[in-house]
Amino acid sequence: MTPALIRAARGLLNWQQQDLATEAGLSLSAVNNYERGLGKTRAATLKAMSSALEASGIEFLPNGGLRHADETSGVQRFSGAEFIEKMNKDIYASIRKPSQEILTCSVDESQWFAGDVRKTSEHYYKWRTKMMVKELYLIAEGNAVFESPRTHYRFLPPSLIGKITYVIYADRIALIAWRKKQVFILRGKQLVDPFREQFKFLWRLARQAS
Repeated sequence: MTPALIRAARGLLNWQQQDLATEAGLSLSAVNNYERGLGKTRAATLKAMSSALEASGIEFLPNGGLRHADETSGVQRFSGAEFIEKMNKDIYASIRKPSQEILTCSVDESQWFAGDVRKTSEHYYKWRTKMMVKELYLIAEGNAVFESPRTHYRFLPPSLIGKITYVIYADRIALIAWRKKQVFILRGKQLVDPFREQFKFLWRLARQAS
């Protein structure tokens, strides 16, 4: 980790030194002194800066370069009894700041309370409350299962919901196949943003839960 890399990472995020100091929990002088090469910087200070940058989407490459996570894409697949737990762990790792948004289009809300998934979901709800996550749900008309306030839900005809439950968070969308106990996670801002815009369009069309 070099001062030049830190400056380059700030540039990708359009951050000032104060932004980095705030996100890393450091003083402005600590960031400024490191970037100017003044004095000796503690390992904990370097770790705090790099962790703050990584949490905001910067990836430091083995060759000494860096890139923004928005420039990358990929696919992960989780299967088996712990497929939802593994998806939730990816959510926890991806959402680092309070009040971020999670959008869920759910074919059958009762699936979140069935079998082994229930315990995993309860842990997720506690994490969500702690992080003050803003969560919105599109669900099929006729659904009678609610684990969040009714204001977080809107109804659509089943034909508009489709057959796949999906969850949009950070730069990712998770596609859940309940019967096969599988989840596919697609990563990449350019890939996921159209799904996010589609969700918000459907949200405006949907009927509010009473």
